[in-house]
Amino acid sequence: MMMSNHQDTSRKVFGLRDNSDLFKVCEDIGIPQSQIYFTNCDDKVNYIKRYDFLFHLDDDNYENNLINSQTKTKGIWCFGKNNWKKQINKICEKI
Repeated sequence: MMMSNHQDTSRKVFGLRDNSDLFKVCEDIGIPQSQIYFTNCDDKVNYIKRYDFLFHLDDDNYENNLINSQTKTKGIWCFGKNNWKKQINKICEKI
């Protein structure tokens, strides 16, 4: 899980809130906190360049466009009722 959030929310910069809701969702779906990466508002592409992911789901097309143009990772827009599940299945069929 990669989030643009700030990891240290104790500073209350820019009206930051804590990440308890994120931690709860991750716990519910079985993602340990050690597998949550915070970019601290930096572009996610700067972190994705370091790894070789098959895909990255994001509701921000700015992030997806950067990822698609600068990495081998497939950035997939997952906002609303689009075909993101179909795109993931197609990618997974190739492996």
